[in-house]
Amino acid sequence: IQRMLETRNLSQADFADIVGYSEKQLSQIVTGTAPITLDFALRLERTLGESAAEWLRKETEYRLGIEKEKQEKELRRIRIKNDIYERMPIREMVKLGWIEDPGRDVGKLIEAVKAFWNIRDFDLSFMDSSPAMMMRSTEAYQAKFNPCFAATWLQKAKLEAAKQPMSESFDSEAVERFGFELPACSSMPDGEAVALRRLGQLGVKVLELPHLPQTYLDGAAFMSGSSPTIAFTRRLDRIDNFWFVLAHETAHVCLHLRKGTNESHVFLDCDEPASNQREDEANALAGKFLRQSEMRIFFRTCPRISRETILEYSKENGVHPGIVVGFLQHIHFLTYWNFNDFKSR
Repeated sequence: IQRMLETRNLSQADFADIVGYSEKQLSQIVTGTAPITLDFALRLERTLGESAAEWLRKETEYRLGIEKEKQEKELRRIRIKNDIYERMPIREMVKLGWIEDPGRDVGKLIEAVKAFWNIRDFDLSFMDSSPAMMMRSTEAYQAKFNPCFAATWLQKAKLEAAKQPMSESFDSEAVERFGFELPACSSMPDGEAVALRRLGQLGVKVLELPHLPQTYLDGAAFMSGSSPTIAFTRRLDRIDNFWFVLAHETAHVCLHLRKGTNESHVFLDCDEPASNQREDEANALAGKFLRQSEMRIFFRTCPRISRETILEYSKENGVHPGIVVGFLQHIHFLTYWNFNDFKSR
């Protein structure tokens, strides 16, 4: 309409007067704010020459284009949110304070995700090659385990570890020697705090991080700069689980995270860990730390496993009875409902 008015040297004010509309009404139609009605189409037909049907067709085509553009934007918004929510437990992260609540604003969500991963462009395909992808083992476990959620947890652990100061005092041999003191720590009233503090003094960063849904993570070991780091979740808040996870991650530190180790070396441990040489090595050393061989021999030759024999072994060997019960259940010397009162929180 504006183009045709310019061709005829007509101002909007003059044309509004001609067709019997106010200048404001005409301006709204010309800018697309208001639609061309049947009445206005007939007036255009009488003044600018094209048929009313042609004006109404142009109006419909214009409105359809606008609606399609809106829908395409909405579809892009849905696709982006779907991609993010499939890869990251956003609601849980907001609840834990890991990211700010973006509400329904997709732009804010994208910026929050980019800030969390320290990436410039929005593209989460890098998560497909994360260490968590290597954790999936059995088909049953794959069905419930979300490796992208596990990668998200690992990223948060790395962010938290980076806040802790680097240490030059790390000595893998000193950490290994301390590993054999873990049973003694377990029998102390404040043994957990003692063990974690001692690891920090030996140059190991230690942090606790809540677990995320569909990850089943118990702990992890990785490098943060030049410092080996142990992160744990307390997903299973039991005395036996805590000490085995700590022993297992400490073993990874001793065996696989020496000085100069690349930051890409990451060990994620869950209730159905991947079976490989390094995990087997960590399990073996953790077993030595907790003296599992001695436990096995003692109770294999024990006439009857009772509350008294468990307490007797625990006292003589300076180890928490919950660790003893947890191991005996693991090797099927006890059923999983025997003596669980020893496995305190």
